[in-house]
Amino acid sequence: MRVLVSQSNHKFALLIEKALTEHPSRDSIQILPVDAELLQQNFSDFNLLILDDSVDILALLQQIKNQNSIQSPAIIYFYNSTNSQAGQAALHAGINYALPKIDGILDNFADLAKRAILINQNNEKVSILCRQLEEADKAAFIGRISAGLAHDFNNILHLIGGHAQAALELENTEVKNASLDIIRDCCDQGKNISDQLANLLKPKSFDYCNLPISSIIDSALHLMQYELTRSKIIVEKNYTAHLRVMCNEEQIIQMFLNLLLNACDSLHASGGKLLISVKEENETALIEFADTGPGIDENLHSKIFDPMFTTKNNEQKSPAIGGAGLGLFISKNIVQQHKGQINVKNRDGGGTIFSIALPLAKQTLPFPKTPVPEIPSGTRKNLEILVVEDEAMIRSVLNNLLTMEGHKVTLVDNGELALQKVIDYDYDLILSDLNMPNMSGLDFLKQAKGIKEDLKIVMITGDHFSEDLDEAVEAGAYSKLLKPFNKKELDEILLQVNTASD
Repeated sequence: MRVLVSQSNHKFALLIEKALTEHPSRDSIQILPVDAELLQQNFSDFNLLILDDSVDILALLQQIKNQNSIQSPAIIYFYNSTNSQAGQAALHAGINYALPKIDGILDNFADLAKRAILINQNNEKVSILCRQLEEADKAAFIGRISAGLAHDFNNILHLIGGHAQAALELENTEVKNASLDIIRDCCDQGKNISDQLANLLKPKSFDYCNLPISSIIDSALHLMQYELTRSKIIVEKNYTAHLRVMCNEEQIIQMFLNLLLNACDSLHASGGKLLISVKEENETALIEFADTGPGIDENLHSKIFDPMFTTKNNEQKSPAIGGAGLGLFISKNIVQQHKGQINVKNRDGGGTIFSIALPLAKQTLPFPKTPVPEIPSGTRKNLEILVVEDEAMIRSVLNNLLTMEGHKVTLVDNGELALQKVIDYDYDLILSDLNMPNMSGLDFLKQAKGIKEDLKIVMITGDHFSEDLDEAVEAGAYSKLLKPFNKKELDEILLQVNTASD
């Protein structure tokens, strides 16, 4: 075993060390004081941590999560026998064992330590398998809604094409401008769909954020709009409270999508209503999805969340053509990871109610953001801007957006020529594409910063998940613009540069 012991009582730490030395497979034991340096440790070096209630356990768990190690260590937590609440809180946070400091507690402790490590390793394997199931479930969902996404984008393209043609042919300026406004709105609508899809597809993170639960439900409803309409489902919402929960947004939206898919399968034959409510109950956010479908046999309620169990008939003409029996199993696993509960019951008058209870987030004051001061238009500086972009049409769009604001723009189509410009001229701002042939945007950034360290370089890309983008930020990129971006996002960066230059 590779063990880290950190106890406020050094004598107790030595007793733990002595108890562990009886274990025949002991490799190493390190004793550290409880101080700020404890949280700076690389915890992937250990397979067991033995701590006590003087350690900020939540901060330590967050640090372990941030280190993204393949195998997290098992944790045994000792608490003062008069402070049982600390032990309960530790177990609730996910600690393997919480033990009171009482006489005889270290008897056979080496065996307990070995068992803790073994259980933790098995739990990690189960977690990995569950995450793989979640990814497979997500891929299946994307396949199912692809027709709806194509429908939405075709509608947007139809509107853009029609109003663009009208704007070219119309002479009336007011009507022409109205068509252009619709085109701009369509672009914003397409961007919104793209952003929500990107959020669903982005690589799985394990961060938990304080988020409004109703907004996550609305995002899931937006992605499912086509399926709900096709299934003739009328959605009614009743959010009696704006509640926030600490959650992983990707997982929670996936859980809601599974419940919405279930409703579509239940109501696809004749349509019906889906009532979604949010209310506060016993310090939880209680979310209910109540449909007016045929309901589920009460004898099956105890099995409904089992893996590979499905009530869907493969013979029925459902959009899903039956089910694999994993959606509700995955949903229950997600809810349990969030220390919540999910239940099913039949609805009076027919139908099914799925209820999810998630612990409420602790009320916290929003972190104060430093506002970017508004600069009067008459005092704004016209910036010298270099645009590095290999696509001619995108260069043209950026040139038009920047020059119409009075900025002086230089256009180049590759990183090599851009580097020469950096040597010859001083620019207030550089906008560079990330994915370019020959010299990539990342290589250009690194070489340009080597020439002039204080350059403000904004990376532009349509690949929201690019590892190069993350590396560019670490290498000193001033900011980033994710395509498709709008003029407001570009203007915010220009304002920041203008402010910084004063």
